[in-house]
Amino acid sequence: MSAHTLVFATNNAHKIEEAQAIVSGQLTLISLKEAGVEIEVDETGTTFFENAFLKAQAVYAATGLPCVADDSGLCVDALNGAPGVYSARYAGEPVNHAANNQKLLQILEGEKNRKASFRTVLCVVGLEGSEGRPLYFDGTVAGEILANPSGFEGFGYDPIFQPEGYRVSFAEMSASQKNALSHRGNAFKSLMRFLELRSEYGAAAHIPPLPVSEFNYDLPTGRIAFEALEPRDSSKLLMYKGAEGSAALTEGEERIKEAQFSDLVDLMEAGDVLVANDTKVIPARLHGRVQGGALVEVFLLNPIDAAWTQWVVMVGNRRKFKEGETVTVSGVAGESGAIRIVWLDRDKNQIEMSHSGEFATMQDAIERLGAVPLPPYIERDVNEGDKERYQAIFAQHAGAVAAPTASLHFTEGLCERLSDKGIRFGYLTLHVGAGTFKPMTSEFANQHDMHAERFAVGIDLLDCLMEAQAEDRRVVAIGTTSMRVLESLYFVGCRLLNGCWEGMVYSGDGYDLGLGMLDGCEISMERSMAAVVAYARSGGGMIQGQTQIFILEGFEFRVVNGLITNFHQPKSTLLMLISAFVRGDWQRIYGFAMGRDFRFLSYGDGSLLWR
Repeated sequence: MSAHTLVFATNNAHKIEEAQAIVSGQLTLISLKEAGVEIEVDETGTTFFENAFLKAQAVYAATGLPCVADDSGLCVDALNGAPGVYSARYAGEPVNHAANNQKLLQILEGEKNRKASFRTVLCVVGLEGSEGRPLYFDGTVAGEILANPSGFEGFGYDPIFQPEGYRVSFAEMSASQKNALSHRGNAFKSLMRFLELRSEYGAAAHIPPLPVSEFNYDLPTGRIAFEALEPRDSSKLLMYKGAEGSAALTEGEERIKEAQFSDLVDLMEAGDVLVANDTKVIPARLHGRVQGGALVEVFLLNPIDAAWTQWVVMVGNRRKFKEGETVTVSGVAGESGAIRIVWLDRDKNQIEMSHSGEFATMQDAIERLGAVPLPPYIERDVNEGDKERYQAIFAQHAGAVAAPTASLHFTEGLCERLSDKGIRFGYLTLHVGAGTFKPMTSEFANQHDMHAERFAVGIDLLDCLMEAQAEDRRVVAIGTTSMRVLESLYFVGCRLLNGCWEGMVYSGDGYDLGLGMLDGCEISMERSMAAVVAYARSGGGMIQGQTQIFILEGFEFRVVNGLITNFHQPKSTLLMLISAFVRGDWQRIYGFAMGRDFRFLSYGDGSLLWR
């Protein structure tokens, strides 16, 4: 017996039989009759999502049992997606499959474009652990419309639909053949995969299981930049224009070209909005000694309290730092003052610190006694210049333990020239954590434990983004950190509207179809942003939270048109983000960079990528 039982909200015997065959042994579906209800729901929606929701919600209200409903239809390219949600009654009342087929064939007579797809949307209501909101699962199968009906199996449009890669119609296939590739089968498979993974991966169960190995490339040590160039904007800049979007190629123009970062002003247009992360890197590496003299490194990750006396940390030489021990971090000769560190909760990697001597605050003590947290792939000792060079000119709000490295290329002069051209700057804060360097050790993306980072966005930027959207102006994220916050905003709004905002955007939110719906209707970007703006105004002009957002292929970008970024590590979440943004074309971009001696990673060269 399967662990999940759902009422299937349909009276269609063919549909029940087909669905039960698809889910056999993995999910138990009971009919309306078995649930003890007789109900007909008017399908008054204008989308598959809305109709599926109307049916699921009505049956859940009548039974009190978890329920799944579907809405399906045939979408024909030449008819702009028609008959779509009106597929069942395309030829009018009462439902007559033969008449529907005949009408469609008559309309398409002489039409060369016969491409079409079947689509099913499932809506699940009442499932435990779903935050009290519906879940949605989508399934499609591509094919074409035949010139004449062929076959006697199946139902609906099956006799005139030939799936891609086959030479027979759905009506000429056996039930098992059709179920293996049908739209309804694909939707139910998505639902079953989600239920199987949810107990282990939670929200990440929605994330596509992309193989991490597909995002690997050879990065020789010699191509990693161990030192930063001066001046900052003297680094190389790769410019890439995607296949679509607001930066279309002109006649004869190359898709990828090389420039210098100081040329950025020539590659932007008046009215563009550049969004920078104004986090400030703290010297998060504290080197001290225990009473016995052993050297210990305490790497600060996230503060627990506002005074910065309690932190979540990573500890090097941890075995020497035992319960009851104190680590003392002292200054250089001639400087009085020290930081003393004890365990608050060793199992949770939480420490408590106090300071003595000349320091006014704990933040002051950390600033004076800590070392710059250069990334682990910069294999050299920290030097005096790193404290200034591993800090962006936009840095305002202390809290990051890694730099938003795309910002490191900007100079005051470059920013002035960009502003003079009519390019507007906006600012947000995301405190970059050590998790940004966390290697992906899992085989598939959905198995990766995505790190969370703290963010804050003010009302000025929110207003600026809404203006840019209304006026169709381009938004360019300076760095992947800015992009992660910008693309998180839609999901903040969706959670606010659905009543489930608890200060966190989860890793699977970008792939949870239900999160972007309200009462079966899609939440627009405008509606979501309006909810975010209203919430920010009620909270003192700022919205704060954490984001775990995981951007990979399949993600829908709603805010960012362009991205300024460095070149990232193989098999990393950031490389997956780049691939999603450029629609899988990352290998061409990175191949170009390798062939032109670009420098990689944090102190390396930059790129300007357009969708």
